[in-house]
Amino acid sequence: MNKILHLSRKFALRRWLNLQETANHLGFNWSRILIIIFLGVVFLGLIANIYASLVQAGQNYNTLVQEEEKLDKLRSRSSELQSSVDYFSSLEYKQRYAYDSLNMTRPGEQLYLVELSERESYELVRKNPEPIQEAETQQWWNYLKEMLLNSLTN
Repeated sequence: MNKILHLSRKFALRRWLNLQETANHLGFNWSRILIIIFLGVVFLGLIANIYASLVQAGQNYNTLVQEEEKLDKLRSRSSELQSSVDYFSSLEYKQRYAYDSLNMTRPGEQLYLVELSERESYELVRKNPEPIQEAETQQWWNYLKEMLLNSLTN
């Protein structure tokens, strides 16, 4: 059995040497072939790495565009809020708020209290069940003028 293995090893070694001699006669150099294969594998790895980098760059660009859009929206919202803060901290707003909400008067104005009887207020609500609209403001002014004139004459 050992002799058979030894002979098969000898045969394989001879066969290998014969192949090498044949390759050398044909101009093959195994070290060159191995170097070319190694360089080919390295080149393919570089191409794969460049492709992955390009794909990642495309994804990063799309993310950048989306984030810039968000930033623009936030900047416009910030400017809107800043203008609101400026308005609400202005003297004009404070005067308007005091005049409209706190029933304060401007210098030289007088504040009149108009008391309606229950029947008059009911008729007023019945005639105008909806909130006051722009077209109806003139009617309200006329009504208030009449009420003031009636209260002054009485």
